[in-house]
This record gives sequence, C-alpha cells and structure tokens, in this order.
Amino acid sequence: MTVTEITNRTHGCRKTRDCWVCVPAHLSHSGKKHWTRKPIDKCLFRLVNQLNDKGVLTASCCCGHGVAPGSLILHNGITLELSRCEAYPIRPPLTDRLLRKIKEYSAGGMSTAGIATHFGQNISTINRILEGRYE
Repeated sequence: MTVTEITNRTHGCRKTRDCWVCVPAHLSHSGKKHWTRKPIDKCLFRLVNQLNDKGVLTASCCCGHGVAPGSLILHNGITLELSRCEAYPIRPPLTDRLLRKIKEYSAGGMSTAGIATHFGQNISTINRILEGRYE
C-alpha cells in the first residue's frame, strides 16, 4: 500500500494532507502494524509519500512550522533533522525598539494574537516578552 492523499485540511496553523501511513506495531494501540489516515504537514507530504513508496516507512514527521528545524522519524528508529520549512516566513529579529513597541501595543489594549500578527512573531514569543521572560 502506498501513501495516498485523501483530503486537505487545516491542522495547527498550516494546511496538512490526510495520508495513508503505516503505524508500526510498537506505536499501535493494538500492538499490530496497520495502515491508517493521519494528517501530515503539507510541505512534507511529497517526501513522506516518496519514502513510504520506496519501502522506507516513516513513523512521525513535523516540518518545525518555521520555529525550529523539522524532523522525520523512520520505523527503524533513525531520526532525520530537516532544514527550516520554507513555507513559513522568517521572523524579524527582536530589537530593543521592537520590544518596546510590543509592550506599548499591549498597554494600548491590542490582543496578544493581534500583536503577534502585526510584528510577525508567534504568540508564545509575545507572551514571554510581556511576562518579562524573553532573553
């Protein structure tokens, strides 16, 4: 059986594709290897599809969502680190001026999500800045 695209849907903050993937016995609730549909980051779909079609079965994958390098875990236990996903924009560096502006927008009543969108950052980074935990 090969990985087959089923549908596109939103999962997390970007689109995924539901695919047929092989779940190894040690990760299966039944203790048996089986095939099931799982959401895969859209930017990794072709890579996972090609690997599985060639018999290199994947157990887990994540593109890193522009925050961290991605990873691909194979059934044999090998973990591959992937370069940063190009589907996500590079976030601007946080200068002292930008940190002050973020705090000003928050004091002015703008929501955390609005600030994150406006400054091209993720919400957890904005929360750390506002809580004084950003280094």
